[in-house]
Amino acid sequence: MATVHANGIDLNVVRMNVAPTAEDRQSAPPIVMIHGIVIDNLSSLYYTLANHIAGGHEVILYDQRGHGRSDRPPTNYRVEDSVADLTGVLDAIGIQEPVILIGNSYGGAVSLGFAMAHPDRVAGLGLIEAHFGVEGWGDRMASMLHRTSAVAREGLALEPVFRVTRKVPDEAIPALRSVGLDDFEVEFIKHWIENSPMRKVLKMGHNAQALLDGTTIIADLQAEQPVPEADLAAITCPTLICYGEHSDIIDRAHDLARLLPNAELSIIMGSDHSVLMSGPEELRARILPWLARIRAEVVVPAGGAAVGF
Repeated sequence: MATVHANGIDLNVVRMNVAPTAEDRQSAPPIVMIHGIVIDNLSSLYYTLANHIAGGHEVILYDQRGHGRSDRPPTNYRVEDSVADLTGVLDAIGIQEPVILIGNSYGGAVSLGFAMAHPDRVAGLGLIEAHFGVEGWGDRMASMLHRTSAVAREGLALEPVFRVTRKVPDEAIPALRSVGLDDFEVEFIKHWIENSPMRKVLKMGHNAQALLDGTTIIADLQAEQPVPEADLAAITCPTLICYGEHSDIIDRAHDLARLLPNAELSIIMGSDHSVLMSGPEELRARILPWLARIRAEVVVPAGGAAVGF
């Protein structure tokens, strides 16, 4: 791991199978993986995808601002700020060649934003349960993050009991329901808390509360405007779109498949928005062959020699 100063803050970056030269990066484009927000960091991609991909490509992961070991500034959590962070990371580590972006959830919004802002720097997009701005998206994100903040507060209030019993007491269930969780969500959170390492659960809870209650992330995302369809349609790089069959944002999958001219839609049966964690084997079965096809494609620049892209 290394600390990279980018866009005015320090970001935690991991590089795997580092490509030593620009020629190496042209024949096998580096892959940059971008995680989701709040209850996430680079480890979710490191343990599910990165180690299986790094044999043939350089892989770059980083903790987004406010997450993991990266700085948590009090402001600037818009998608454009996240895109500027990614630009800064690539500039700081000296990668100007086109990269392949693999973004999960909010990381998909960042990947799409970067592809729209810097089309010449993107060789491909792997979008896993990708969010992006549609009408009302900002309000829905803000509502979800407010609920997450309330759940974090209620969960951390259980810390003394949890340290002794490792169980969520029955008397705590009404408090979880009071913040808007349905029975399935309550049972999912209860199971996750009781079956995850205590240190991990408590650390993620404290980090989530600090991010949601101590920064402008909720207000910044609530202010996001819809992405113009014409801007999405201008993304021409090869794109793999992976969503779970039961995803709560499955409509976004079909929107992207309709708008992106060089996209391949892959629905993972039996999965929901948590497909990265619940179906990593199936994701790898879709992503690895797609990466191999991109690597096999050859682009011949005008007046130049063939270059692996």
